[in-house]
Amino acid sequence: MRVIITNAVGPHTLGPADLPVDEARRLVHEGYAIVPDPKAKAKNIDEILADVGEDPAKAAEALAAELAATRPRTTLVDALTAIAGTNTDQEV
Repeated sequence: MRVIITNAVGPHTLGPADLPVDEARRLVHEGYAIVPDPKAKAKNIDEILADVGEDPAKAAEALAAELAATRPRTTLVDALTAIAGTNTDQEV
């Protein structure tokens, strides 16, 4: 994920950076603020699926990011769900 990292105590910016989710969690725990880089070019569906391959963990991470988007792409959600082996349907 392409993000901008800032020190929560001051204006010092450490990013932008490409950051794995586990590293992002560690930095947030240490008091840094992490926000998506507004200048980062969004990947298209084919690029995301190429990055994910057949890795269920990468698919689950990409799926979480896509579902957090303002307008998730249903084609991508369906493909990532199949790779991750998860079900995004919510029972009522």
